[in-house]
Amino acid sequence: MNNPFFLGRQPILDREEKLFAYGLTFCPTESLPHCSTTDGLLPLPMREMLSETGAEEILGERTGVITMDMDLFMNDSLESLPSNRVILSLDENIPLNKEVIRRCHHFKESGFTLALESHPFHPELEDLYRIIDIIRVDPNLVSTPRMKEMVQQLHRQSVRLLAKNVETRQQYTQYRELGFDFFQGFFFAHPAVVARKKLDESTAGLLRILHLILNDAELEAIVHTFQESPALTYKLLIQANSAVIGVRREIESVRHAISLLGRDQIRRWVQMELLSSSGSQEQDNPLVEMATVRASFLEQLSKSHPMLRGFKDAADRAFLVGTLSMMESIYNVSIQDVVKSVELSSDVKMALLRRSGLFGDMLTFVEALERLDFPAAGKLLPKIKISPAKILDAQRNSFAWNKVV
Repeated sequence: MNNPFFLGRQPILDREEKLFAYGLTFCPTESLPHCSTTDGLLPLPMREMLSETGAEEILGERTGVITMDMDLFMNDSLESLPSNRVILSLDENIPLNKEVIRRCHHFKESGFTLALESHPFHPELEDLYRIIDIIRVDPNLVSTPRMKEMVQQLHRQSVRLLAKNVETRQQYTQYRELGFDFFQGFFFAHPAVVARKKLDESTAGLLRILHLILNDAELEAIVHTFQESPALTYKLLIQANSAVIGVRREIESVRHAISLLGRDQIRRWVQMELLSSSGSQEQDNPLVEMATVRASFLEQLSKSHPMLRGFKDAADRAFLVGTLSMMESIYNVSIQDVVKSVELSSDVKMALLRRSGLFGDMLTFVEALERLDFPAAGKLLPKIKISPAKILDAQRNSFAWNKVV
């Protein structure tokens, strides 16, 4: 890619805290020290990437919200975007004149969903509101009385409202009560405010199994741990059954199921189970989505890191770092307790506890991209020692990987 850029993909949730869409943010690598955390304008390579196939890779089944300035909004290249996969959001500096409104009608007739950025209510724009679907607002910049009035005015026009930069549970609750329909930010991912599931018996069993596999324990010990939990035994049999589809063989026992799957596949499955707050991967659970993408992103980066070449288990270790780094956000347990419960290699421990070492640097880098902190990510590039083009490829692969696990 001649003009590589960094890609940010921030979840947008509905009132039930389910994934609705992603806000897509772009930052050219040459602009990293000065890149804003607000949505970046759509670069040409990203327009090419958001073809029908590319949109599936980056967005899965969701839609992506892209922000555009006047030049981009009037550019014919937007016609190539799949209308069912992207939401066109007009930057607040675009004048809503007759030419722009005609262009809005054109895109609406072409099947696009339209949004306005930071737009106050104007009675004279009622005709425009009939075709605008969403207005994105940063409630932190508007007083509560004015916000209440604006929500009422726009709801009367059947316009839905999206609150941006929602970072705490308190903010989410406040904006939800005000009547907002969608919420963009990482309020759901902070351990201090998220209502988390406790480390129950099933989860403790998964950690014991992970511990046994990582330490090359005897098969009997792994079989016994599965047999202690009917729920885990059932899930194991489901996994083994999936592995032998098309093969006329009955699964005879827990031991037989383990032999069919193999230790590596069981380890990967156990790690995925640990990420799920309900014991299964829910596609609309933003925390599980974020965790699986993070683990895969780290795995992909490790394959390109020049100092990890020749280490056959580097990718597995990187994936494990990504998996366990999300445990605090999913369960009511500290990362120190997680590390104590599983016998880990020193480099994995250092990454989780101190964000140090090669895996720690990559984890810090991925976390910066998740926060849309492009300047911080840019400062880490010399440590990461991976080209921006390869980083973008790794990120795209991680988005796609999550759809086929």
